[in-house]
Amino acid sequence: MEPEALLGMYVYKAPGNGTVYHRFTFIARAISEQPDAELDTGIERALWLTYDELIARRDDLRSPTVLQCLDDYLEGQRYPLNFIHD
Repeated sequence: MEPEALLGMYVYKAPGNGTVYHRFTFIARAISEQPDAELDTGIERALWLTYDELIARRDDLRSPTVLQCLDDYLEGQRYPLNFIHD
């Protein structure tokens, strides 16, 4: 992947256990396929869905920030990569 922009930073507190998650979402361009890439624990597979299919499965998402990120992307939200300093 080649990062192009920062979409946003999101915070989610899981109602079940109170754990707070911080999501940093980037917009990137795919430059190669990695069919044998190892998935994170708890992730069963990669699945490409349309926006409507994703909405229909909203209860299966890991957090509501998934839809917030997609909505922000579709609305054109972008922050330049130089927003991040290291």
